Amino acid sequence: MFNLVEKVLNNNQRYNCYSAIEQIRCNMMKDQRKIQVTDFGTGTSGARRIATIARRVRRAGKYGELLFRLAEYFKPRVILELGTSLGISTAYLASSGAKVISLEGCPETAGIARQNLNELGLNNVEVRVGDFSETLPEVLRTHQPEMVFFDGNHRKDPTLRYFHLCKAQRAPRTVFIVDDIHWSQEMCEAWEEIQRDPEVKVTVDLFYMGLVFFEPGLSKEDFILKY
Repeated sequence: MFNLVEKVLNNNQRYNCYSAIEQIRCNMMKDQRKIQVTDFGTGTSGARRIATIARRVRRAGKYGELLFRLAEYFKPRVILELGTSLGISTAYLASSGAKVISLEGCPETAGIARQNLNELGLNNVEVRVGDFSETLPEVLRTHQPEMVFFDGNHRKDPTLRYFHLCKAQRAPRTVFIVDDIHWSQEMCEAWEEIQRDPEVKVTVDLFYMGLVFFEPGLSKEDFILKY
């Protein structure tokens, strides 16, 4: 845990990829084009400006950089992301050099993400479009991701369903990253249930996101760290 804090959480180094990705985010926040957004989680759809979508994840700069450093530190060969959105977090993960498989429910949002990733020259990303209930089992049949970023459905039952599906196919040292663990009462309950899971060894609550470790030999502990 000391190494994680010192080498990842407290690492203030400015990596080359940061500025290019944040420029893409800045461009998205000014983009007034409308796209048709489909949300499989709620069953709703409607037109939304790209700028509006980008502003809703504005705080993600700091946490996007953390995603990059986590991937750099743990060096997973394959990263699975649930929730591509505009591809900003995807870009941070992919900048580590790992293969990233990112799942997105909305075709038009996925199209913008692909454009952004191409602009950054990130050709190590595969964006799969469709309902997670279909695309997630397909990915897990052929891949064993060593890092999973859950950011696709901020409700308790789907979050836990995806957690258990991924847990069943994980590698021994796979790291799970769960976004928005205190976003709602449902997400708080989902996080608490994840912490109680008997296969989970260590969790780290960073408030906006949580880290989950399964590595054999670790003592059962739940940390809360300011980030």
